[in-house]
Amino acid sequence: MLLAARARKGDGTVNSTEANVALGDAPNVAPPAVPELGPMPDLAPMPDLAPVPDLAPMPDLAPLPETAPDEPPPAEEGTSRLRSEQATSEWRRIALEKQLPQPRFPAGVGVPSIVVALGLVLLAAACVVFLGGHQPQGVEAATIDSQRRLTADLARETNASAGYAAATVGEVVTRLGDTPDPVALLNAIEGATPRWRGGVVMDEVTQTAVAATGEPVPVAAVPGPLDGQLSFTAVGAGAMPRLVIAQSLPGERLLVVAVGLAIRPLYLDARVPQTILVTVGPDRIAYNQGTGLYNAAVVDAVRSAVTTADGRRVASVTGETVAARRTAIVATAAPVGALGLEVVSVIEAPLVAGTSAWSGVFAAGTLLGVAVLVVLMIWVGFVWPVRRLRQSAAAAASGQVVARSGKPRSAEVRRIAAALDVAGGDVRPRDDRREGRRAVPAAWCVVAATLAVLAWSGGVLVALSRTSPDLPAHVGVDTQNRVVGVATSLSDMLHNGLTQLTQFAGQQAAAGTGARPGPLADLLDEGRFRSVYLLDAGRLVARVGREPLRGATAVPSGSGVHLDESVERVPAVYAYTRLPDGRTLVAEFDVHALISLLRRLDGRALVVDDRMRTILDTEGYIAFHQPAGPVRQAAALALQAPSRAAGAPVDGADGILAYAAVTVPAVTVPAVTVPAVTVPAAAVPAAAVPAAVVPTAESTLRWAVVSQRRASDHRLAVNDWRTHVWLVVLLGVCLGGLLLGWHHLVLLRPLRVLAAAADRLASGDTKSVVSPSRHDEIGAIAVCLDVCRQARAQGPVRLGGAPRMRGTATDQTVVLPRVLSNVEGP
Repeated sequence: MLLAARARKGDGTVNSTEANVALGDAPNVAPPAVPELGPMPDLAPMPDLAPVPDLAPMPDLAPLPETAPDEPPPAEEGTSRLRSEQATSEWRRIALEKQLPQPRFPAGVGVPSIVVALGLVLLAAACVVFLGGHQPQGVEAATIDSQRRLTADLARETNASAGYAAATVGEVVTRLGDTPDPVALLNAIEGATPRWRGGVVMDEVTQTAVAATGEPVPVAAVPGPLDGQLSFTAVGAGAMPRLVIAQSLPGERLLVVAVGLAIRPLYLDARVPQTILVTVGPDRIAYNQGTGLYNAAVVDAVRSAVTTADGRRVASVTGETVAARRTAIVATAAPVGALGLEVVSVIEAPLVAGTSAWSGVFAAGTLLGVAVLVVLMIWVGFVWPVRRLRQSAAAAASGQVVARSGKPRSAEVRRIAAALDVAGGDVRPRDDRREGRRAVPAAWCVVAATLAVLAWSGGVLVALSRTSPDLPAHVGVDTQNRVVGVATSLSDMLHNGLTQLTQFAGQQAAAGTGARPGPLADLLDEGRFRSVYLLDAGRLVARVGREPLRGATAVPSGSGVHLDESVERVPAVYAYTRLPDGRTLVAEFDVHALISLLRRLDGRALVVDDRMRTILDTEGYIAFHQPAGPVRQAAALALQAPSRAAGAPVDGADGILAYAAVTVPAVTVPAVTVPAVTVPAAAVPAAAVPAAVVPTAESTLRWAVVSQRRASDHRLAVNDWRTHVWLVVLLGVCLGGLLLGWHHLVLLRPLRVLAAAADRLASGDTKSVVSPSRHDEIGAIAVCLDVCRQARAQGPVRLGGAPRMRGTATDQTVVLPRVLSNVEGP
């Protein structure tokens, strides 16, 4: 009987073959062998039993009443059957639950809203930190940055000027030969060196002067043995420090020259107390410009800045605060190369107040409220209806009767619930108006929650970022000084390149060797030229460096700096000079070397010529582009007015627009006598070799440097505040996008697909399989809906406990497992 019960199918029927096998009706099965038993022992005789007394006769029983065939079974039998059906349904539900998808992080309909809510809580904490952190009052970081760049540029220019003066002295010594006349040597250096102060040629052994001119030279400042090398150092004297240049000469002689150290005067704002100093060590001032801030606080700040710089780096020190004027002393020091000098700027900078802590607290509090609202909207409108639907679907797929208190508000959930009702046998027509509640798409609550987050972000942006940046006045003046410095450096590069070229031509003419490729390569060592070549009647005869950019146009006469108008893709700027033999020496400037000077400026920097064409641009150079707006106006003013800075709109925002003119002064080259050369008269006419050549240099360039930088690009307290606000707003927008995108791609789209499948099932389509696309509650609902579809098409045998999710294609879809037997059939 037990085997027969186990062979019973899920629908209550028993397979005949299996039943026969279970009952043992198998003719071909041999009985087991019985072992032989031995002889039984003799038993003792049974004793006689007492006689049994007679029993009384049984009384007659009343006949049983007949039961009508159409009457229900007794109450005990109906209760047992009902309990059996409930147990079967419960067993189906338990078996189904083991097969349904169980969501794990990050799956689950409630996970996205919880994750985003936690992100909003963290963002609220960030609001307290970034927007509510109370910053004490202090000096604007833009002030310190401006002072550091200003002093660094001035120190760089001063060091470059000293190096150029020393190189000029060395070039004159080399040009005059091994044994120059001391007086002629000093006169040549005086004529070639600007800011000449004095010089002396002395005997190194006896320490006596052989020749001297000009002011007394501080010979004691010359460092140790020179070993034939050129050396220069700076000493403080009077109102301007001097540069001492020493050069060993043949015959144990020493050349010592003193020139004034070139320090470019700066434009200072009269409204801001500021002083520019050049110090020799921390305690000695060699030069000053400005209002003269000389009190104990200033001296301490200068000494601290110079000590911190220590000849290696730029250092800024904030000194004593002047409470009455709400200002603070800021001293910035920058070393001038290895000269032992420091350029120091001392300014009395205004203080700015810190931010209020209440702004961050208010933003954080409102964001916490938004986080709670987001969770409530999504859970009430989406998460809880889906989870209730999942329970109802599991009950319906197990054959249980589901009692609903009303139709859900979610349109997709309502459509799926209606399909479950139809699959379960409820064929009543659906009428949403009977419920008095209109269906709402599940996406509406997600969109509403996203709009709440975005509305908070927009409110923070409008409320906290309305403050416009206000640049300190001295920052604009510092920018003006830096633009003037770059324009000066650009002028010096063009001027020094032309000077180098004309001096080289003079040396070759004096030596009578002419320009050859070997000596031409020496001109490329400075890094300002990209190509140097020699032209003879317009024909290229010698070249070093890269291919020339200059076109086939004729080179102007004399010497100068020129822009080739025939080249349209890049600015072809070159220096040129005529040689005594009628040939032309040309050196093309490297555009990268020119534009590297502009990159010292912050923001965008351009060079515009007098025809309003862009020659150089640090941001997206377009050859000879015509600038417009403030840049064009600034270039026009620079070409006709002194350099200055002006506040002007820059790309629609307030900023600083500074401009300065680039001037290329003429180069004066002393007359050079051409030595006599023995050549055939027929080959070289006498008129072709003049006795003396005095080239005249002129500049055909009229350029202007224009710098523009937005106020928002400076390190101001307001800009830092606005940066934090924008960061918080951006994070809020990202969280809102994450909330909407996660729900739409992972939950809402599968739910809409499942609702469409439920509509097909409700309309009578039982052939379309409902496949689970998610391993979460929506996937579980899809499995239950497909179970209901199978049960509607094939009967209750397909309900509940059939192994569908975890089985294989060969699994039997039965409620009870099939009993396998090793008994062969007939």
